[in-house]
Amino acid sequence: MAVTVAISAGSAAEHAVSLAPNRNVGDLTRVTAKLEVRGELKSLSKGQETKTPLTVVGDLRYDERVLAWGKQLSDASRSVRYFAQADAHIAVDGQTLPDRTLDEGKRLVVAQVAGRAASCFAPRDMFTRDDLDLVTLPGNTLAIDRLLPDAAIAVGETWKPAADAVTLLCDLDEADSVEVDGKLVDATEGEARCELSGKVEGRVDGVKTQLELTAKFTFDRVRGRISWLALSIKEQRAAGSISPGIEATSRLQLRIAPLDDSATLAPAQLAGVSLEATPASQMLFHRSAAGHFSLAHDRRWHAVTDDERVTVMRMLEDGELIAQVNITPLARQQSGKAITLEAFQADVEKVLGTSLAGIVKAGEKMNQHDYRVCRVEALGKVNALDIQWIYFHVADKDGRGVALAFTLDSKLAERFAGEDEALVASVQLADPTTQPAGASSDEPDEASAQRSILSPNRK
Repeated sequence: MAVTVAISAGSAAEHAVSLAPNRNVGDLTRVTAKLEVRGELKSLSKGQETKTPLTVVGDLRYDERVLAWGKQLSDASRSVRYFAQADAHIAVDGQTLPDRTLDEGKRLVVAQVAGRAASCFAPRDMFTRDDLDLVTLPGNTLAIDRLLPDAAIAVGETWKPAADAVTLLCDLDEADSVEVDGKLVDATEGEARCELSGKVEGRVDGVKTQLELTAKFTFDRVRGRISWLALSIKEQRAAGSISPGIEATSRLQLRIAPLDDSATLAPAQLAGVSLEATPASQMLFHRSAAGHFSLAHDRRWHAVTDDERVTVMRMLEDGELIAQVNITPLARQQSGKAITLEAFQADVEKVLGTSLAGIVKAGEKMNQHDYRVCRVEALGKVNALDIQWIYFHVADKDGRGVALAFTLDSKLAERFAGEDEALVASVQLADPTTQPAGASSDEPDEASAQRSILSPNRK
């Protein structure tokens, strides 16, 4: 019996297949991806759960050149991509939304992964949140080869993919539990066919999500990388501070082919373009729905409402809700009719009413855009919680303006410190495409617009 076991073990070792990736700086590939998502958005309304049908179809095609390849998953790997196609077709509750596509100036993208963290930016222009969502998919091509086993295995044998690699495969922020197995199904001299299956519990924007995944992929043994992937993810995600819950199935088809050359990633095309990540490169651009203003914000801010009346943004840090800001466009004022700091502070005090404990400070200045900025900071209580409010009135010399109201738990004040000033400094006013709802260009009512943004009950 011992002899038989030894012979069997030796035979298995002789037929073991190496699936070690062979990625190098300068590697050039063409990636074609198709993502389909079908399911339901879940939200609560008056205590009742509402389910809204959702369909998303995304088509992407990009050339990718490796800029840096870490020996370990914890080491940073970077690539530059050029998206020849990046389109998404979305339908919610049977209503087709305007198609999303990537503008020409944002088609050059730098991607990076390190550990379980992935990020990307457009070095020639600033992404919007929609742009970022459009180019961020499961099956990150800088990370999928990290799913492969470290040691050679025989056909029929299984392995446990690295948890961080599975986290990146599923496009999660965190993975609390990973129970996924890989299996070598078949192998020839040129390729190996593998499968993945299992369950993952993790978090997206601080919200718990449960995934069941199955995948098949082909490993090119000659080139040392995955060349084809079919991934199915069944997800149940709870509602969070910035998005509804979701119950859906995502299906991804990914093809990766070697390239000898890419005109869009040639050295001449990249000359003078900074491919290094900086704090500025991570900023996102937001223009209000009615076009009254635009601003730049870091990726912790998320717009949850954006219409003619108000833009609501929430700041999340490590999954925790830190603050909310309501931004309301103000009816245009005649020259010389700007509100005074004293009147603005009085309006704040009136709106907060009995919730107000006191005004901490108030001041005004001209900023780098030559806008007059009034700022009032207040403390108080709402439902026994200590609350800090920071109000801004921002106006230009032509009478255009917006009001901003930041709200946060006082215990988070140190973590939030300075974020209000940074966001307000980026605001740029513009002529709206439509008038604020309820406003008249002949008889502007700034006080009414201010009260709507200052109200602590405004969602």
